[in-house]
Amino acid sequence: MIIVIQVWNSDVKFFRVKDSSGSPVAYFYFDPYSRPSEKRQGAWMDEVVARSRVLSPDGNSSRLPVAHMVCNQTPPVGSKPSLMTFREVTHILLYLFIYFNFLSYNYLCKKKSCLGYINGNTSCF
Repeated sequence: MIIVIQVWNSDVKFFRVKDSSGSPVAYFYFDPYSRPSEKRQGAWMDEVVARSRVLSPDGNSSRLPVAHMVCNQTPPVGSKPSLMTFREVTHILLYLFIYFNFLSYNYLCKKKSCLGYINGNTSCF
């Protein structure tokens, strides 16, 4: 089955997070580059869809969580790669690692309905 995933910009990447058997456990969008006319400064993340057994299509399996992570790194120009400024290194990379940790915590949660650290819930394990 081919699933077409829509993104809001060609720079946005969609990832399927899989377990060791290759089964999906979660999904996330990563929007790395600055677009000053379209988004605010800084870096942030949030859930798009929370894990839920109640809201799953069949009511038995868990609906898999989907989150997005947004950064404002300097985009590449032409054939030149994106080169991060010192501020981007100290701020965006820090947030990137922190937010990815939050996403990982949320994805590894085994409860039927779990919001993980995204919403400040620390009781998922």
